[in-house]
Amino acid sequence: MPVILSTENPKNPKKPDVMTETYGIKIKISHVTIRGLKFLGSPIFKNMYAPIERIDQGLEDLLVTQCMFIGDKDSFDIYCPVIATGHNFVVEHCIFHNCHASAVFWDGLEGISGKNNAMRYCIVDGGFISGVWTCQTSDDFEFHHNIVTNTEYFWMRKRGDLQRYKIKECIIAGNKYWSGYGTSSGPTGQTGDEVRYEQIEVITKGVLAFETNKMSRNYMHILTGTTGYNLGAGLFKNK
Repeated sequence: MPVILSTENPKNPKKPDVMTETYGIKIKISHVTIRGLKFLGSPIFKNMYAPIERIDQGLEDLLVTQCMFIGDKDSFDIYCPVIATGHNFVVEHCIFHNCHASAVFWDGLEGISGKNNAMRYCIVDGGFISGVWTCQTSDDFEFHHNIVTNTEYFWMRKRGDLQRYKIKECIIAGNKYWSGYGTSSGPTGQTGDEVRYEQIEVITKGVLAFETNKMSRNYMHILTGTTGYNLGAGLFKNK
């Protein structure tokens, strides 16, 4: 896989401890597919780095597929691997490892709701904030055949968004909290009884076994024959 390491230098703030933002691929057109790339984080201190960004309420049809996002908050940090506003934003067959969030379905400057969005067949391991993040995303959002483990919150959402999402055929295990509210700067607390999710064939207990050999073709995939292997999550569409 081609490897992308961001070296963008943000404007030097007057105070070195002020948080900055940088982006990798900034998408300004509709009908874009990004496939088969491996993104490492940014080495810049106190920087919120997003490898893929589409912030424009007039754009649609973005597919991010078969990509890896490998972060390390102490060296090459990834704050938000994929973030987009609007409609037809699909993330599938991707791996997110040690990032702050994973796929963020943002609401845009004018709060536009996203329709026909999806996250499927993905693996999220070690999310310092969340496994998936939605903001005013329509309740037609597809979320199935995903594995989310070792995150602070499994699902992050915007306060006031009460859509009832369907979680189908997933493994959601080993996370500290199930659902929370958050802003761009991070979590603000757990959701309450006002938020509900419909669960269909969801496994919530168990320890997942990953391939940790970085030289292996199956790095960060579920080990053959262990829990979750038959789910089909990960880079490969055919076993």
